Amino acid sequence: MKKLFTRAIILSFAGMIFVSNSVIAHQHEQVEGTGNPEQPFSNAIYINKDDIDGVLSGIDVNSPYGIASILSLKTGMTFMNSGDIGAETWFNMQGFGRDNSRLILVLLDGRPLNLVTNGTVELDDIPLSIVKSITVYPDPVPAQYGGYQTVIDVKTIHNEELVQARTSVSSLSTYRFSTTLSNSGRFYYLANFDVDLSRAASDKQLNGVLSDFQYGGRQVYTMLPTLKAGYELSKDFDISVNGSFVDFKKNFDYKNYLDEDTYRRRRMQDYFLLLQPGKGSALDYSFSFFHNREKEFQHCIFPENTDYKMHWGNQKRYLTGFRGYYRHSFAGLVALKAGGEAQWSKGNTDEDYLYFKYKDKQNYYSAFAQ
Repeated sequence: MKKLFTRAIILSFAGMIFVSNSVIAHQHEQVEGTGNPEQPFSNAIYINKDDIDGVLSGIDVNSPYGIASILSLKTGMTFMNSGDIGAETWFNMQGFGRDNSRLILVLLDGRPLNLVTNGTVELDDIPLSIVKSITVYPDPVPAQYGGYQTVIDVKTIHNEELVQARTSVSSLSTYRFSTTLSNSGRFYYLANFDVDLSRAASDKQLNGVLSDFQYGGRQVYTMLPTLKAGYELSKDFDISVNGSFVDFKKNFDYKNYLDEDTYRRRRMQDYFLLLQPGKGSALDYSFSFFHNREKEFQHCIFPENTDYKMHWGNQKRYLTGFRGYYRHSFAGLVALKAGGEAQWSKGNTDEDYLYFKYKDKQNYYSAFAQ
């Protein structure tokens, strides 16, 4: 039986006007490493490719904690994690509750990565090997991002030459492989493939009050193929199509008291169309259209109480939307930037028991002028 819940529509509008000559001139500056003209914001934190490579000297480029490690070291953001490899990672913001991820907007090349159901983020969905830059906007954020507490804008490699392959073997029988092929020119492309395999905490005995509990086989695998192809029709018009995919499974190797298998399986398809200026253009605009499809099954146990049933069933989630803006300067004295976004999402589950109650449909619209 499919569950349907309350519908919700959210409307928001934000506006801001800058008339200072110094501010407008500064907004045209190029932020090194981003690959596109950015709008510097007073409290923004910019992390370019050199910064990322410097951090990677101390961590594995294919680590599932890679993005979290960079954000922690470079911005001071803190995170909580629910367990070993393949566990959930939550943002931890001072003054808010345990899971602050729904208060943080995460963008990958302009499209939102926040999950349809509850607005949280799976950081493992971002292949660190193709990240070009990260811009973090702490509160207060620019008007175009609405009412979020923080915005993390991640940009990937775009129209650049790159050939690389990495592999690693580490503890917990963890094997990781990543390969990237990228080409530049009027017609350009990027292909990336990441795969992780691990036994994680298999056969590990817990300590303390849970010392009578021992994990079974907690095999984990993750595959992250990413494809991008684009064509620069003119100096002022560049169009690209993107497809990214996630296939993740983590076994708990236990039967619960109902004799059901316990594991988590998550599959996602993300399609994305981006319109933007070409290299060297004086124009400043961006329009993106995206469609996301997710399927997830989760049925796990808790060492504290192995009889506790946590079954989210077979979930299906869909998100379709667009974002965009255009910025125009008048004689270099005053600039106007305006845009907006719209999102339509829906989802369902076949499970009669849910600890969390999700909405079946949610629509979001916003507009801004700056």
